[in-house]
Order: sequence, then structure tokens, then C-alpha cells
Amino acid sequence: MKLKHSTKFTQEVKMVKELPNFKGYTVDQRLKQFRKVDREKPSIDFVDFDSEEGQKLLEEMEKE
Repeated sequence: MKLKHSTKFTQEVKMVKELPNFKGYTVDQRLKQFRKVDREKPSIDFVDFDSEEGQKLLEEMEKE
């Protein structure tokens, strides 16, 4: 069985070279997260937009 390529399902993919930053966090709109990397002790802090801390950061970001 041979599958045909259909342009009906082809999507344009927009590449982002650098995500925005706010208060030391990388802001990922697609995943709805703030992320902070601590390079001294290898760890990543994830804060979801819908968490209490995430809502606070979003409010502060909107004010700027």
C-alpha cells in the first residue's frame, strides 16, 4: 500500500529563536510555563501559568 502526500494536512511551522525572559525566568507561552535554570546546582524550576505563583508572575509581566 502506497500513501500519497497530501498538502491538506501540511502546516506552517514558525520557529522561535529565543523565548522571552522575565525576572530570571524563561517564558514559554506554548507550554504555559515559566522556567528558571540554576547553573550552580543543576536544577530547573518550573512554574505553571495556572499556579498561584504563575498567576502572580503573569500579572507583574502584564504591568510592564
